[in-house]
Amino acid sequence: MSKRLPMRPKDLSAEVGAIFDSMNDSPDLSLAIVGAAFIDSALGSLLRSKFVDSTVSEKLLDPNSGALGALHPRARLAYVLGLVEKPFLQDCCTIGEIRNIFAHRHLLTDFQDPSVAKLCNKLQAPEMLIKLSGPNGAMKTLIECNPRNRYLIAVTLIGNQVLMKAHQVERQHPQ
Repeated sequence: MSKRLPMRPKDLSAEVGAIFDSMNDSPDLSLAIVGAAFIDSALGSLLRSKFVDSTVSEKLLDPNSGALGALHPRARLAYVLGLVEKPFLQDCCTIGEIRNIFAHRHLLTDFQDPSVAKLCNKLQAPEMLIKLSGPNGAMKTLIECNPRNRYLIAVTLIGNQVLMKAHQVERQHPQ
């Protein structure tokens, strides 16, 4: 297999519209997997932007065999480097758990499944929209009563936040 490095922020940003169209129009299984893949890609892009440009960085970020080739280790490293806040780390891990439920069940599931809905209710990012829209706003009803919407909003907010950060970080230079 060939190495597939995380995309550069500008390249991933160019695909965001297509990613969101895909998630909005897709069945629950596709949303769960594409949403987590977007977060994974955004985190990979962030770390690639921060790391020294070298083959060591490429090996670490390689999704096939790299120590930082998957969502959870990427999210943890981004957190300990101070690139993302703790609620974002927790939401990234929850999104990964939701993706795993969809990916590893032998029967089709959806966001109404009690174990998936419970995890969606743990997502903290949608609370930002609730606060912005006010305690009785329409956003509160939309988010609180629909686990799919809560997941989609969390993926959108986190993915965009991480991608914006990827545009801002400075690449490290070897000593």
